[in-house]
Order: sequence, then C-alpha cells, then structure tokens
Amino acid sequence: MYKALLKYYLRHNSPARAFGIAANLLSAVRKIPLGRHLVRMRYKNRIRTDRKIEVFGLEFANPVGLAASIDTEGVLYNSLSDFGFSFVEIGPMSYVKQDYSTPARHYLGVKKAIEHLRRDSPDCIIAGNITGNARSRGSEIVKDFENAFALLYDFVDMIVINPYCSGTEEPEADGGAEGAGNLAELPEVIDRILTMRLYYDTNKPVLVRLMPEITRAQTDEIIECCLSGGIDGIEAGSTLRRNDDSDGSELFNRNLGFINYIFEKSNGLLPIIGVGGVMNSVQAQQMLDAGASLVEVYTGLFREGPSVVKNIVNGLPARTGLQEKTDTK
Repeated sequence: MYKALLKYYLRHNSPARAFGIAANLLSAVRKIPLGRHLVRMRYKNRIRTDRKIEVFGLEFANPVGLAASIDTEGVLYNSLSDFGFSFVEIGPMSYVKQDYSTPARHYLGVKKAIEHLRRDSPDCIIAGNITGNARSRGSEIVKDFENAFALLYDFVDMIVINPYCSGTEEPEADGGAEGAGNLAELPEVIDRILTMRLYYDTNKPVLVRLMPEITRAQTDEIIECCLSGGIDGIEAGSTLRRNDDSDGSELFNRNLGFINYIFEKSNGLLPIIGVGGVMNSVQAQQMLDAGASLVEVYTGLFREGPSVVKNIVNGLPARTGLQEKTDTK
C-alpha cells in the first residue's frame, strides 16, 4: 500500500516537494505523545545488532546511513535515526544561507543548523556536509569552506567536504551541472581544513565528496591529494539519475564501478562511504563488496519506505562483534 501510494506521488510531484511533505510528516510525529517511541519500536528496535562496524574511529550501529540533501536544515536527524539509520548526513550547508528560485536549490547556512544541533542533541552519528557559496569564486570558495568548517566542527561527528555546490550559480540537488562541480580549489581547501583541525582538541574525521562524472585523471589526482594530505575517507557516488534510467540500475552500476576504482586505486587506505542507488540488502552488500565501508540511502527512503534500513540491515550477512572495515578487505 505504501509503495503504491508513494510511486504515484513521486510520479506526479518533484523530489523537492516529496522531501518537503516527508519532512512535515516527521515533524508532526514528533509532536504526538510517544510518537517517536512508537516509531523506534516499529523500526529501529527491530534491526539486528550484529552488524556494528568501526570506521574513522567511530562505532556505527550498522553500515547504513542517510545521504545529504534530505535533512538539509539539520532538523530531522533524530526523527530519521528512529528508522534505524546509524548516521545522518545533514546539509549541504554553506557559510551563509543560499536561496535559489526553486526549493531544490536551497542550502541552509551553517549557523542555522548549529542552532538546531544545540537545541536537539543528536541520537546518532552526525556528518556535516559543507560547501562553498554558489556565487563565490577562487579564493572566496576556500574561505567559505574555512568559515563553515570552523563553525560546525564542534557540533558534528565528522565533516564532508562537498566541492560540487561551489562556484556555480545554479547547483543541482547533488552538485553542479552533470556533477562536474568546481574542483580547482579542492587541494587548497583540503590543506587549509586539515591544518585548522590541528588546533582542535579532538581529531574528527574529514572526508571528501566525489562523484563518478569526473574523469579518471581527476579522480587519481584527488585520491593522491587525499592520501598525502591526511584525509580520512571518501564519500563516493551520485544520486543524479539520467532520464532514461527509470529503475536506477544504471546509476547504481555506475556508482559501483566508481567505488571499486577508488578502493583499488587507494589500495584500500581510504575508507569509502558509498551513496546512490541503494534500495535493498543485495545492492548494499554489492557496494560493500566493491570497497565501501558504509552505504548511504537517498531515494530508497522514499521508494521503499521507512522500513528500508531494517530490510537492508536484516538482509545482510551476519558479522560477529565489532569489526573494523580494514580487516575485511
């Protein structure tokens, strides 16, 4: 029943509107007495507990997280964690709030997200996806990342550097046109942010977001930059589905190949969060087998419903005890 109604709804509405309706429903549940408790009983508490994994020095209850571009305002992370997500990636967020002509092109400023994080202590691991101001250029982009990082660092568990919303007037939901992004400033952004991290008491993981639309030469260069610079991992994959890819299989296979390429090229030294096209446990396991340490769900949440995490995790092969990903490859 859920899938039938949702497929009809998605077919007749934009993703931005679908996400907006879902956000309103989650907010309504929070206001119902025992609402969150009932949701946790129905979903999170029915997820098996033998899929714990340690990545980036953090203990994840299971390998399934929620991708960015859903909780862009950093207000739904606890409600979403009730479905069983072991981590939620909030954002993309820029140093200042950005407004565009459509709801899909709206990125909340980091300061606003921090207000929510202060008011509502997270129940799960939080990744903060930071980006530059869409209208910044050159050194301005680097400064945008520095400011966003400095403000957000103390309020999240890990940071994801997202170069795809920088330096373009009209970023798409997952980054610039065709996912090309603006990568010219990325090496300097990495250097500045990792230098800034040295001045904090805690050493939180810093990852770089990469999409398969970039060339292999660009990928190789960024991997080398990450390895030499001290980046903790890569978030790899795209959620941008082409018009002729009705079931998302082409997107998933493209992401799968990209993840495996990064894993092989980095000799497994960069833990990977795989994102894009994961709908079920079979696809999640394929992504883990390709080299990912963790996977993120995006459209799968809306196509498969709130049981998606439970179905994925409970369908994965058992694992005994807490196990580091580096021991499995």
